[in-house]
Amino acid sequence: MFDAYTRRHRDQRRIKDADQTEFEAILRGNAVVDRGIYDDRVADALDDYDPQGAQDMESWHRSDLMIDSAVGQIHEEIERRDGLLGQAYPFRLDDGLLTYEKSKSGFYEFCLAISLADQITTGEHAQLPRAFERLSTILVRSYFGEGARGLHLGTPRDADVGARFRDAMKRAHEETKEWFWGPDPGLPVEPSDTGDHGVDFVVWKAPPDSRPGSLFILGQCACGDDWASKFDDVNLDRYKKWFNLLTFVPPVRAFATPHHVSDGFLHEALKLAGLMFDRGRLTLAAETACDAEDYRSWAGRIADLTRLVVPIANAA
Repeated sequence: MFDAYTRRHRDQRRIKDADQTEFEAILRGNAVVDRGIYDDRVADALDDYDPQGAQDMESWHRSDLMIDSAVGQIHEEIERRDGLLGQAYPFRLDDGLLTYEKSKSGFYEFCLAISLADQITTGEHAQLPRAFERLSTILVRSYFGEGARGLHLGTPRDADVGARFRDAMKRAHEETKEWFWGPDPGLPVEPSDTGDHGVDFVVWKAPPDSRPGSLFILGQCACGDDWASKFDDVNLDRYKKWFNLLTFVPPVRAFATPHHVSDGFLHEALKLAGLMFDRGRLTLAAETACDAEDYRSWAGRIADLTRLVVPIANAA
């Protein structure tokens, strides 16, 4: 019996195959669970599902067992998603048939589209991670409840936030009365840097009076398949060198990704990256926040971006 950490890469492969089943269900209205392994079966790439003790079997028998194992594990993954999300899961599983039922917020489908995209760095698809960063800012802020504020800092930034790193952090200082600019010796006082220094959004919850001491969340977003290599991108020391006082209370780090995260990677992320917001947690936040004005303003854009990858009819 493998522990969750040892299994984490296998479990993540199973998660990708379950994503493919969901894609097929959206495309056709429903799909049998084994649609998630169709490409693997054609490519003869089912080694991750090799059952224990099958190495000495005839090839045809071993192949059948691997297919059965794959279908069973994908079924378990879909059941896991259903259990985690409940009414927020936009699919219904019945006797091995997965039926699509459009979500209220459209956010789950949006995350699925990012996870399945062949590439997200050029052309129209480059809009997907940029939108994800901004929506994560909204959803993490909503998670912290009434009175929480948020600011998207990832590049490229909105014009009102400012192109330069210092301009963006000046906005954070003006809104919070913390983040006091003061670079370490040897650093430029007025850098032309337009980067984000590993932080894509900041969310804060101010105290109930006018005195300082907000709780700050510094968030990193990772949309590509290499997301698990970015757990330490939010480095507080990298930030502190630009401020003579960062915040009165040390910030909390957070990590957001449109992928479902296996338990093994979740435990690792919680230790290395801080608060973890994967597709499941963000979807639950979106289903709660989707009637709010700032989220509603994104509704049409989310539908359009989703259709770049996942052909959902009448998604708006």
